Amino acid sequence: MGRKDVVTREYLSSDEVFADVVNLALYSGKCVVHASNLRQADSVEELAITLGENDSKEERGKNRQRTTQRKQSHIVQRYRDIVREVVIDGADGYLARIIVGVEEQSETHYAMPVRNMLYDALNYSGQVNGIGEKNRKNGLLSTSAEFLSGIRKNDKLIPVVTIVVTFQPEAWNGPMSVHEMLDWRGIPDELRKRIPDYEMLLLQPFDYKEEKVSNPQSTFGVIMGLLKYASSMEDFQKYVDEHEEVLSNMPVRAAAVLNEFCTLDLTEQELEKNEVIDMCQAVREMKEVSRREGRMEGRIEGRMEGERRGKVLMCAEFGMSVEDICQKFSLDIEEVEKILAQQ
Repeated sequence: MGRKDVVTREYLSSDEVFADVVNLALYSGKCVVHASNLRQADSVEELAITLGENDSKEERGKNRQRTTQRKQSHIVQRYRDIVREVVIDGADGYLARIIVGVEEQSETHYAMPVRNMLYDALNYSGQVNGIGEKNRKNGLLSTSAEFLSGIRKNDKLIPVVTIVVTFQPEAWNGPMSVHEMLDWRGIPDELRKRIPDYEMLLLQPFDYKEEKVSNPQSTFGVIMGLLKYASSMEDFQKYVDEHEEVLSNMPVRAAAVLNEFCTLDLTEQELEKNEVIDMCQAVREMKEVSRREGRMEGRIEGRMEGERRGKVLMCAEFGMSVEDICQKFSLDIEEVEKILAQQ
């Protein structure tokens, strides 16, 4: 796991940040979920597949003669980044419960829709197994259909959803659904409609809209907005000025995220010894360094340009053709002719 992944997962693990992520992804930015609505959940998703040790390849999976054969258990196990159970007042007076997983990606993952589908399917499978164990333990199964699955007709599962968060300023360029990953060549539309899809929920700076967010509980929105304008120093500085109050007292975990994705050059010592960081000052220092580097690059470029011009003129004086000069110094004909015209 790279440093970016460590820093961003630590940041997203905060209940306040997690609540803001859920509100933006599931409630269009409305402040519905609060940190107090979150419960810890197991981040390990696993499925035990039991096969008869003596089964042939054709018979494996059918679980024939399951009571007389020795069994082998194969564990399919995946670790989520962060998982919480969200409990809020729902419609019609019911208490609404959903399980939310957040997956952080510092780079585009081209198989993410399938990966999310697997995470969620494993969670549902775990819920089925848990309900089945409880039903068997309490003697609640009465029909052959109930004994087959372990669950009763009216048993229900908790909804599961996975949210992908990326802090990379560039737009996500991977597929957003399982259907986008499939080879549809030769497959008619009628059949395509019958193949289940699995869409991905993505939060990224590229299409972040601050006006959608109401009553934020953390710095998540400010970070997304700042990274959205990271490629333009003018827009970046404008955003910093508009959010100076928040950025001048940025919690250290949030500052660490910006430090990784904006290359602000905050040291480990600065991040470890402070609880809050003045990111406005860090941005000013970054601009000053960029200005000095730009000035230095300009000087170097000017010197190289002068040396190149001198070499072209010298070769021309010795009678070398324009084509030969271009080949010798890997220059375009237009560039060489421009230099010769200025002498």
